[in-house]
Amino acid sequence: MLNSYADALFPEPHEGAPDVPWMRAIEADGELAGFMMVAERTEVQPIPHLWRFLIDARFQGRRVGVRALRLLGLRLQALGETELELSFGDARGGPEAFYTELGFVRTGEIDDDEVVARARIETILERSVTSRVRESLPTERQPQP
Repeated sequence: MLNSYADALFPEPHEGAPDVPWMRAIEADGELAGFMMVAERTEVQPIPHLWRFLIDARFQGRRVGVRALRLLGLRLQALGETELELSFGDARGGPEAFYTELGFVRTGEIDDDEVVARARIETILERSVTSRVRESLPTERQPQP
């Protein structure tokens, strides 16, 4: 997660302009369960991009990720956004099924060797209520005290 904070504090230019990060910790049962970071819409990035989305392995399969994306969708909808974009590694056991269940569709673009997918906010919100997908997302182990 420290790398994510560093990336947020010192974002690299995206098409000549820095990304505008928005980040939140994800809590479940009073514990840190994950982290999300979004690059907000700018003149050079017309669609918000889910830049980082991590759910600790201990919390996967409990719909924590689905609920976090629902809350993000509600926030983006309130801001007038209609779509959300993300990218993921195209590997066996990766997060594609999770994202597809929530309405993300491949765009055909590849960004830094990752598949780019996009979903309508309305679809994310609808599917987050009905989805029964088993979460399989990237994890970042937290140091134990």
